[in-house]
Amino acid sequence: MSVNLFDSGTGCATHGDISCGICGTAYNQGNDESEDYSGEAVTYTEFAGICVCGVCFPRVEKEIFSRMDDIIPWYRKLLTIQKEKIEGRLKGLK
Repeated sequence: MSVNLFDSGTGCATHGDISCGICGTAYNQGNDESEDYSGEAVTYTEFAGICVCGVCFPRVEKEIFSRMDDIIPWYRKLLTIQKEKIEGRLKGLK
């Protein structure tokens, strides 16, 4: 069992062929063709449509955390818009 990106619970792992979209490292090449899945498992997750291997989780996390000053106001604005839409729908139900 492994942790997922942002330590958000159980992640995924594979013994099959996989390449990291962040660092470009190819893991377990030829395992799928030879059906040999006896080696070490590689942790990975899908993030923004990119396969990220476990080794690169800290790199992605560090980049996102470094942009929190932009992410939090953006997220607050998004939630405010959603809240206004929901409140409008609730009024329509009354």
